[in-house]
Amino acid sequence: MLWSYTDWTSDALPMVEAGELGGIISRGPRPANVQTAVEFTNDLQHRSPLPLLFLEDFEFGVGYLIRGATEFSSAMGLGATGEAQCAYEAGRITALEARALGYHVPIVPVLDVNVNPANPIINVRSFGEDPEKVAEFGVAFARGIEEAGCMACGKHFPGHGDTDVDSHRQLPAVPHDRARMDAVELVPFKRCIDAGISFIMSAHIVFPAVDPMPGLPATLSRKILTGLLRDELGFEGICVTDAMSMRAIADNFPAGEAEVRAAEAGADFILCMEPRVAYDALVAAVKSGRIDLERVRTSAARILAAKERMKLHEKRDVDAGAVASVVGTDAHREKALEIARKSMTLLRGETPCLRPDGKLLAVIVRTKRPTGIESHEVLAAELKGHNPSADCLFVDEQAGADAAVQVERRIPEADRVLFATFARVEAYKETSGGRAPAQEEIVRVLARSEKPFTAISFGSPYVLGRLGTAHNLLAAWHDSDVCIQAACEVCFGKLKPAGESPVTIPGL
Repeated sequence: MLWSYTDWTSDALPMVEAGELGGIISRGPRPANVQTAVEFTNDLQHRSPLPLLFLEDFEFGVGYLIRGATEFSSAMGLGATGEAQCAYEAGRITALEARALGYHVPIVPVLDVNVNPANPIINVRSFGEDPEKVAEFGVAFARGIEEAGCMACGKHFPGHGDTDVDSHRQLPAVPHDRARMDAVELVPFKRCIDAGISFIMSAHIVFPAVDPMPGLPATLSRKILTGLLRDELGFEGICVTDAMSMRAIADNFPAGEAEVRAAEAGADFILCMEPRVAYDALVAAVKSGRIDLERVRTSAARILAAKERMKLHEKRDVDAGAVASVVGTDAHREKALEIARKSMTLLRGETPCLRPDGKLLAVIVRTKRPTGIESHEVLAAELKGHNPSADCLFVDEQAGADAAVQVERRIPEADRVLFATFARVEAYKETSGGRAPAQEEIVRVLARSEKPFTAISFGSPYVLGRLGTAHNLLAAWHDSDVCIQAACEVCFGKLKPAGESPVTIPGL
């Protein structure tokens, strides 16, 4: 049995050097930029006696996590383009850049069907609410990854799209019967499995229609990971767990025991936070006969075949000198911008809604990307590039009455007002997906001004349903540089929005 590791503590490096880990997914600290990413993967490959597989959550492109690489729109933004070819191109470029940095498995595409607007953790990570469209875009994205030399990973099996709980924080359940699962949740997974996807990631979610054992998540269920995934759907690739440190697992199953149960259920790669505890528990389970040795050999054979496919037996490290010609190139950024422009979706109103010579008050919610880039500063600079006299007021995500007073004082000087929120989808965060009621008072103040009022979400589109007083509502889907640029082009009349929302937004 081989597994991966999710955080750098004192026992991780010795385990790499002893050949006790089969792969790496970093959870802190991640490489800060493309140079340190190459140093990171090459260094660990040199230290390990066995070739390592490197996995990473490059859901919005490599640039989402590593500065200097290309960042795209969200999956929902890709869905808004209506063109599966956009998903293919995003997958292809993501894989080219990931492989150049020494990564082999961008853990995408997300195959969850986001039918629940209250979903705090899938949301814009999904291609939409139509199972057939999610399947079409998921297959295209995965094909782009695989054809560019990496291995795609569909997640979160058998479906995380209809939950209103974040599995990083609690153990969710999907209570639907099997017929409903066949018609919705399983459609994209079936399609990608039939197309030959390399990896499937399990969900830490209870599915009583498949396994009636109370409180048993899919990750630990043999009926789901073996019976449904392999025996029924015919998946022959590698089954990897979601992070075992997530509270859906960690709050309910002890470290070590959880990893043993995942192996018994059928997982090949186990993403564990406490690798020494997990390693010792798995070894003990094999020695005691609890886990059959043939079960271990089956998983090991799958993983070794994946490493051979990546030609890691011939060359493990990557050429640092070749990175600049592949990662974050002008051509890749132009393709990302082209896709972002196609995704812009005007949910209400008309454009242009802002003027280059007008007196604009832009109220922008502060936010920071995983790379440390402050998206509110990027947006302010872009707005001022179109309208140098724009008054940009930054407010905190939990801004309340005091911020509303500041906004009200500045309104008289403006002839148009803009509210921009980023509504980020973030693990472990209570306000994930834009759940910040404090901002609503600011919106009410802007609405009372009776001045032309535009609202933009650079994240969850569902928050726009609560901004019904705005004259113009624009879904920009993500806060990457290209999405911010495209949104400003729409607002100032330089780009006609052509996207269509792939989800229904309550209130609109």
